[in-house]
Amino acid sequence: SVVLGRTVSKGMLALFDQSGDLKFQSGKENTQFIVVAGEPLDEPVARGGPFVMNTREEVMQAFEDYQNGEL
Repeated sequence: SVVLGRTVSKGMLALFDQSGDLKFQSGKENTQFIVVAGEPLDEPVARGGPFVMNTREEVMQAFEDYQNGEL
């Protein structure tokens, strides 16, 4: 787990404000985590397996396209 103003355990996702500093703290050595930053998309998000689209129907179409070798 990592402490970032609150505890974030393995497998969890934490969202933070768009500005400010982050201070990371962990009780274990060799703790690994990923920090991702970017502009908000302001779009709906649907995910399934490795695919991230805007709707569930688009995710299902991506699965079908992949299975048919079209990707």
